Amino acid sequence: MIKRILLGGALAVAIWAVGCKQGKGDRCQVDSDCDTNLICVYPPGPPNTSIGGQCQFTLPTQTDAAVDRTIDVAPPDTATGDSATD
Repeated sequence: MIKRILLGGALAVAIWAVGCKQGKGDRCQVDSDCDTNLICVYPPGPPNTSIGGQCQFTLPTQTDAAVDRTIDVAPPDTATGDSATD
């Protein structure tokens, strides 16, 4: 009777462990280790599954808009003779 309870408990733990996914910041080796909307991100350098990575959100990276270098305002017109000096 006790052996059946222990075997049932071990089986339940094994099934739970297989279905368990890692959350944000947890260690992973492949993307499928992570929860939904998370990917396995490795530190800089070539991926090394023995070291592993961390589960991180898959939000798209945003980039700044390009710098507009055109002049939006015309330079002052100094050739019209409208100066205040007479």
